[in-house]
Amino acid sequence: PDENTVQNYFDENGRRRAKVVTPKVLSVVRNQFDCQNLDGAFLEEQGNSCFGDIWDARRHHLEGSIISPLTLALLEDSGWYRVNYSVGTPNP
Repeated sequence: PDENTVQNYFDENGRRRAKVVTPKVLSVVRNQFDCQNLDGAFLEEQGNSCFGDIWDARRHHLEGSIISPLTLALLEDSGWYRVNYSVGTPNP
């Protein structure tokens, strides 16, 4: 993916990680954590050369089992969907 969509980096333990950095995803994750300095929504670390295909469970609790505003934001940023945020379930 383009670096305006997903950015790769190495964490403090030297593991390759990835985060989604699209505009609406940034807006939702910053509001969700009440932290305007967040620079992306983290993907699950898979322990190999590929980045994860789900939200990081340690940071984005329950994202895989609900349709959250974070997931809706990614769908909208893809340009393939128009979303209705009122159907999203906020992440506790």
